[in-house]
Amino acid sequence: MWVEAFRRKGNRGLNARKRGRRPDEQKALTARQQARVQRAVIHQCPEQVALPGLVVDPPQVRQLIRDWFGIGLSLVTIGKYVRSWGLSPQKPIRKAYEQDPEAVTQWLEVTHPAIAKQAKAEGGVAKPPRRTRSRPPSTPGTCNEKYQRP
Repeated sequence: MWVEAFRRKGNRGLNARKRGRRPDEQKALTARQQARVQRAVIHQCPEQVALPGLVVDPPQVRQLIRDWFGIGLSLVTIGKYVRSWGLSPQKPIRKAYEQDPEAVTQWLEVTHPAIAKQAKAEGGVAKPPRRTRSRPPSTPGTCNEKYQRP
């Protein structure tokens, strides 16, 4: 390889050049696939794309890509894609930023049991309330308009 470069261009053919892949070369997802996943992560609730929970995290993005395109990617690769979209992988927080203890008590003791009772009467199931992974309503990508929990 370098012998041919020397024969064709002499010493100039041996000059160092930037090594490795060019940006966006040989990516696992096409630009169209990336755009589809990006729109789903930013503009849709996880349940709309058949993902559990209220927040989309890297393992869920990996599952979404596997389900939609049949491509298995590592979490490191998912993190690189998410950062290239201008987002950052988030670790779920343990407690909501703004939390009203009285409203939480009201939700846990009165509101949720009433919802569970109604769901059971109608043949449905009400999931138990979760106390983690809440984010403030101003955060893009959340579904807090629909789920008004304390």
